[in-house]
Parts: sequence; structure tokens; C-alpha cells
Amino acid sequence: MKIDITKLYRRVKMWYNNCVNQPMTKMIKPSVKEIIKSCLWDALIDSLDLGRNKHFIIERLLEHGGDRQIDFLLSYYSAGDIIRVVK
Repeated sequence: MKIDITKLYRRVKMWYNNCVNQPMTKMIKPSVKEIIKSCLWDALIDSLDLGRNKHFIIERLLEHGGDRQIDFLLSYYSAGDIIRVVK
């Protein structure tokens, strides 16, 4: 049996993109939602992506967050990401 490597690669890539590489919102734990939702009152939490919407999330948590939100912010985002938002 001969295997076409190109077809196999395409199938694996398609599977990965459809199953594994889901938006981050699918992976936000309920506990994280509880921490950040008080600062994002006008946003749909389920539609946010912690990576793609990081500027918005960081800005809001810094402006309106308390100790829990700041702890999450510092543990999840890099110092460089936070500094870019502050500048």
C-alpha cells in the first residue's frame, strides 16, 4: 500500500485546525470568566479570545480590576504585553 504523504499531511493539518487549534475562548475556564467578567461588563465573555483580545482585556483589568483581576493579569500575560498596553 502506497501512502501519499501530501494527502496525509493535508488531512492531519485539517484535523488539527478543526479540532485542536480552537479559539482560546473554548478553553477559558469558568473560574477565569468569573474573575474577569466584572471588568468586562459590556463585552460578551464567551466571544472573547484571551490572546487576540489581550489589549482590550489588559486595559480593562488595569482600569477596573481589583486584587484578583491583577493577580490573573500578572500570571497570564507577559510583562511585555502589559507594558505595550500601558504605553
